[in-house]
Amino acid sequence: MGVVMTRRELLRLYSEGERRFAGVDLSGLDLCDVHLPGISLVGANLSRTHLNRTNLSRANLTEADLTGAALIETDFSDAYLPGTLLIGAYMAACVLRRANLAEANLHRANMSYADLTGASMRGANLTEANLYRVNLTDADMTGGILWGARFVYADTTGVKCSATDLAYLLEQARI
Repeated sequence: MGVVMTRRELLRLYSEGERRFAGVDLSGLDLCDVHLPGISLVGANLSRTHLNRTNLSRANLTEADLTGAALIETDFSDAYLPGTLLIGAYMAACVLRRANLAEANLHRANMSYADLTGASMRGANLTEANLYRVNLTDADMTGGILWGARFVYADTTGVKCSATDLAYLLEQARI
């Protein structure tokens, strides 16, 4: 288990120039409306954390645990999230442009209205995820697990995936 840190401690250290918080435990904290671009939270516990409208652009969240996190309108542009647990996360209207979500676990995540333009989701688990009206323009979903995922009204322009997955995406997107 990582070092438990409060909101105040995190923001103080970040404002002093610290960017590396590997393995820290921020579970359950309210970190809404915070600007933390470029922060490194590798292996951090952010389960059930509230990060609505938080700027995490260019952040490194490799193998972090965001299970059940509230991520409404969170900015993950150019963020690095491979192997991240986002199981059951509420990610409505998240900005994930050019984010790396390779091998991320998004089982039952709600990503409705999210912008995944140019995102890499190679090998990501999207089982039963809600991707209603999500923008997948030029996203790479090669090798992703899409069983039961809902892509209703999704923009799949230029998406990269297997022919079978593409047929499924196009069928779902027209519903």
